[in-house]
Amino acid sequence: MSEETETKAETTPSISARIIMMLIKAAAAVITLVITYFIYQQMMNTAPRASRTPPERLARLVDVSAAQAFTKPVTIEARGVVMAAKEISLRPQVSGEVVSIDERLIPGGRFNQDDVLLTIEQEDYKYALEQAKSALTQAQASLTLEIGNQEVAQGEYKVLGEDLSDADKSLVFREPQLATAKAQVSSNKARVADAELDLKRTSLRAPFDALVMQQNVDTGSILSPQSDIIKLIGTDTYWIELSIPHTDLKWIRTSTDSELGSTVVLRHPKVWGQEATREGYVLHLLPELSNQGRMARILVAVDDPLAIKAENAGLPPLLIGQFLEADVIGIPVANSIEIPREFLRNGDMIWVMAENNTLEIRSLDIVYRGMSTVLATGGIREGEQIVVNDLSTASEGMALRTNSSSTEPAKPVDAVSGEES
Repeated sequence: MSEETETKAETTPSISARIIMMLIKAAAAVITLVITYFIYQQMMNTAPRASRTPPERLARLVDVSAAQAFTKPVTIEARGVVMAAKEISLRPQVSGEVVSIDERLIPGGRFNQDDVLLTIEQEDYKYALEQAKSALTQAQASLTLEIGNQEVAQGEYKVLGEDLSDADKSLVFREPQLATAKAQVSSNKARVADAELDLKRTSLRAPFDALVMQQNVDTGSILSPQSDIIKLIGTDTYWIELSIPHTDLKWIRTSTDSELGSTVVLRHPKVWGQEATREGYVLHLLPELSNQGRMARILVAVDDPLAIKAENAGLPPLLIGQFLEADVIGIPVANSIEIPREFLRNGDMIWVMAENNTLEIRSLDIVYRGMSTVLATGGIREGEQIVVNDLSTASEGMALRTNSSSTEPAKPVDAVSGEES
């Protein structure tokens, strides 16, 4: 055998062995893949399966307020400024020097009716009175004398027995002289009365219960009837002018001779505190609308505004120019429900939590709209739960719950029958 033949014989078994090894490896890989696949299938077939359940219907957490029905009076909210009901500037009615002034005659001083504010020097007026009285005495004496002369003339006429005309008889009986004497007496009586009045006017008095606003006089001042010296305001009553929508006038009663008008509750929380109030009453409706906003204007009266009387002791006093909040208590509305404005949706809608804990969107029958509340007579019943907080999205029938209610989701409501499914 040749050397080449031997070499090929040695090479052929080596190549065959390699091919066999490669086939074995490939078969092993295939077997491994098959076994792995079967194991995977077995695991998938025997693994536990999760059951699919429909998602629960989550209920929205809300706050509610129970509706309560009352015979509720309409309360009209307004604001106004306190002003004096009586205000007067005093002038002296006689001239002269001021000799005395009451120590209370300063701004803020208070006087009762007929209290003397100041006194003007009286000597000249006393002298004038004495002169007038003296002249009256003389005139009365002259009248007495003339009456005596007339009686003498009448006696002489009877003695003579002459017939005279009426004109001559009047002269004989001294009737013109008697009339002149009587006129002199009347004239001097009037002068006495004038002198007494001037003397009385030297004491300047308060014309009503009053508070001093201004005074421009002092002891030694020379006054004349042209001098404005004292400004007074009455303390019996103050007024407050309120502006309200003219559509609200139907709820308000004004005062008559026999009955006071609607009650008005006045507040000034920043000064008086949250609880303190004063009461007044509607006096009149003013005859023209306000320039701003074309609002109706009503005049409110507050008696004893300075709380001087014993029954008002401890109440806050009113000050001229003070800005007050006011609630005009109008005519009552029977079986009405008061609802804060912030609970309203889109003007006159409201959200109600129904008995099955779902949302109902209602339309209200509103009879009065105040600044902070409304009065409704329909659209909601007493005891129903008003949803008071805002919801980002609200739809009819959505599930609701409160902190005090069950946390279980609400049962769905059949859209046709309205019954729970």
